[in-house]
Amino acid sequence: MKRAVFLVMLLGLAVNSAEAIVTSEGFGSHVVTPGEPSFGLNTDGVAMVGALLGPGEPFSFGSAALITDRHVLSAAHCFDEDQDGQVDPVFGFFSHEIVFELADGLVAIEYELGSIRWPDAWLTSWVDLAVVTLAADAPASVPRYPLYGAQDEVGQPSVLVGYGNPGHGSTGEGSEALPTKRAGLNRCEAIRDDYEGVDFLAYDFDSGLPANNALALTGFESDLGCGADEVFPASGDSGGPSFIN
Repeated sequence: MKRAVFLVMLLGLAVNSAEAIVTSEGFGSHVVTPGEPSFGLNTDGVAMVGALLGPGEPFSFGSAALITDRHVLSAAHCFDEDQDGQVDPVFGFFSHEIVFELADGLVAIEYELGSIRWPDAWLTSWVDLAVVTLAADAPASVPRYPLYGAQDEVGQPSVLVGYGNPGHGSTGEGSEALPTKRAGLNRCEAIRDDYEGVDFLAYDFDSGLPANNALALTGFESDLGCGADEVFPASGDSGGPSFIN
């Protein structure tokens, strides 16, 4: 079975093709503190795709997750938004770095634009993955996340982590001066196979009310979500991981 994913389910790890954490609890909530677990996970290996513009002043195009000492997994469209197979020109105007937010401060590691790799299928479908090779090892204290190799994601709760704009289900997303890491829960509830023969894991953003259960309204079996911990991606969260188990 051909298996892509609109999340892109891969460990604890999957990549969110969409983009910032919007919450069902309160605007600006679900902030992750560096060095402290969130939903039982050390999320220090979730980083920003961007650069340091100055001390304590990160800029972020999206999110990524450390999968080896020198590799991060992100979304292809973070680097190739127009899907033409070339890294977007904007990356040539400033230092390109993966920025880790740790308890003792920000750590930025450079990478060469030529090190970015995405699958050939990115140019013809929604296989929205990119792997970036860092110029140096990530700090030893930062967790490396193994990829999820099973195919039993449907029905399992997952922890979504990413940088980007804050938001709330009733008002949508807003903005803030600096990128902020947030985390919350969601659950893949169905597999869709209606796009160019590629299968997609599907999840929705539930309010807890049957009238707002989007997947159920389109004919899929669906629950009412994770209550106040339910989150959904929005602008700035592209490439952020989802963790299973």
